[in-house]
Amino acid sequence: MPDDTTNLLRAALAMMLALCIGANLRLRAGPWRYFNSLNILLACYCYYCLIGPLALSILGAGVFDNQDLLVYADDATLSTILSLATLFCGYVIGAWGSLSPKLTAGIHFHSKPQHLNWHSIFALVLLGLALFFGLWGHGFRIQKFLNPFGADLTYAGTLGESTGSVYGSSLYNYLFGSISFMITSCAVIVGAWRLGRANIWVVVGASTLTCVVFLTSGFRLRLVVLIISLLSVHSLVTGRRPSLLILTAVAIGSFVLMGLIGLTRVYGEGIDASAVSKVAWDRLLISMFGDSSTFYTMGYVMHYVREEGIMTWLDPLWGALARPIPLTVFGAKYYSMTNSIIADSFGTSGAYGSGFAIPFFGEYFIALRWWGVGLGSFGVGWLFGAGDRKLLTKSGDLMGVVAYSVWVAFSFIFFHRGYLAQTLEYLVFVMAPSILALWLGKQALPDVAKPAERQTSNREIRRGHRR
Repeated sequence: MPDDTTNLLRAALAMMLALCIGANLRLRAGPWRYFNSLNILLACYCYYCLIGPLALSILGAGVFDNQDLLVYADDATLSTILSLATLFCGYVIGAWGSLSPKLTAGIHFHSKPQHLNWHSIFALVLLGLALFFGLWGHGFRIQKFLNPFGADLTYAGTLGESTGSVYGSSLYNYLFGSISFMITSCAVIVGAWRLGRANIWVVVGASTLTCVVFLTSGFRLRLVVLIISLLSVHSLVTGRRPSLLILTAVAIGSFVLMGLIGLTRVYGEGIDASAVSKVAWDRLLISMFGDSSTFYTMGYVMHYVREEGIMTWLDPLWGALARPIPLTVFGAKYYSMTNSIIADSFGTSGAYGSGFAIPFFGEYFIALRWWGVGLGSFGVGWLFGAGDRKLLTKSGDLMGVVAYSVWVAFSFIFFHRGYLAQTLEYLVFVMAPSILALWLGKQALPDVAKPAERQTSNREIRRGHRR
C-alpha cells in the first residue's frame, strides 16, 4: 500500500500538471489551444507518470520479473516533478513570442489551391511501401503483409524470428522506418480534401492502407502519431476548435485499441483475429495502462544506478550519433549502455526491451543523475517550444500546417520511447517528409498575420479559393 509520502508526491504532481495544463490552454486561442507539442507532452506526463501508474497499483499490476516495483514509485515521482517543472520553463522560453491568444487568433489559412502539389506528396505512400517491402527479399509475400488480421498467437515465433537474417538487420533498421513517410502523405491528403482538392475516397484509401501497414508491423506508436496528425491538420485547416467531447471519445477509443493490439499482436504479422474475442475485460484494462508500467521500471533503475554508482555521462549522445553508421562501414561503432544497464539492474533479459520505452528523462538520470533530469528536460522543453514557434509562422500554408502537425505528434514518440538513439531515428523518418512537403509547396510561406489585419473569416477565404 502507498504510504503518506507517496500520496503526498502524487498530489503534488497532480497539482503541478493541473497548473501547467491550465496555463497552456490560456496561452493560445482556437484549435492551436489543443494542438501544440506542450499539450501532448503534458498528456504523456498525465498518462505515463500519474494516471497509468496509479491505475496499475490499484489493479495490482506492479510486478515485473517477479519484483515488486511499486516500492520505487517515490524516486520516479520526484524525477517526474523535476522534469515537468524544467520542461515547462524550457518550453515557455523556447516558444516566447508566440504564446498569445491574440496572436494565434490572428492566424488565418490562405493557401492557394492551384499551388497544392499534393500528388507529389502522395508518392511518399508508394515510396514508403516500396522501401519497406524491398527489405523482405523474394521469399516474402506482400499479400500476407496486407492482411493485418492473419497472425497466430499460438505460433511460437514471429515473422522476425522466422526470417532471421532480415528482421533486426541493419538493412531492416534503415528501411523499416520508411513506412513513417505515409504519415505525412495522409496528413497532406486530408488537408487537400478539406480544401476541395482531393476526393474523400483518396483520403479513405490512403488512410486505410497506412493503418493496415502499421497494424501488420505491430508497432502501435505510428498509429497514435497518425491520429494526432490527421486531427491537427483537419482542425487547423478548417479553423475550428475541436469539441472536447470528440477528443475525449477519440482518446478513450485509442486507449482501448492500443490495449487490444498489445494483447493480440505478433510483430510483422499483425493481429490474431481469433484471439480478439477471447480477451478478458480485466486483461484489457491492464493492457490499456500497461505502457505506463515503465514508470515503475524507471524508479527501480534509478535506485540501481545510485546503489552501483553508475553514471554514463554523454553515453546517450554518443550512442545516438553512432547508431546510423552501418556495421559494415565501422564494425567497432559505439553502442549506448542504457538498455544494458536496465537489463543488468533486474538481472534478467526480460527487462531489456523496456529500456526502449521508459520516459525520456529516465535515460538522463542514468547519464547525469538529477542534473541530467533537470538540464535534459529543460533542453527538451526549449526544443519543442522553439519548434512550435518556428513552424507556427508557416501555418498559413497547407504544407506548413502539415509540418507543424507532424512535429506536434512527434512529441508523443519522444516522451514514450525514452531512448535518444531511437528517438532521433524516428525524428528523421517522421519529420523529413514534412520538410520535403514544405519544399514542394513552391511558394513563399507567409508570416503570421497580425490580429488587426484580419478582415475576412477562414470560411470566407476558403470559399473564395473554391470559386
